[in-house]
Amino acid sequence: MSKLKIVIDPGSSATKVAYCLENASTQCFVMSPYCAAVPSDYPQSSGWGMGYTHVENAWVSHGDTCYLLGAGAKKFQGSAVRNNDLKYIKALYKILGVLSHIQSQL
Repeated sequence: MSKLKIVIDPGSSATKVAYCLENASTQCFVMSPYCAAVPSDYPQSSGWGMGYTHVENAWVSHGDTCYLLGAGAKKFQGSAVRNNDLKYIKALYKILGVLSHIQSQL
């Protein structure tokens, strides 16, 4: 089993990521900072996410809750990270989206 080393900064300007698998080169990427709550069936709707890379249209769901991440979430009210927001509220969803993206790349 390979070890994954990862650094994630779920900041307000962008989510910045650097990761490396054992004996491999370091990979880096950024994701738009947006995160928005949407109806749980939204990601399955036709045409959603067209024109965005995987990391920019990631989504995380649990039960009846669903969050769009990246540029795909930009059009939804409350998606932007504001300086008066507590970052940890949306950071968990961003981290799960990042881990999903890395898994899809491996």
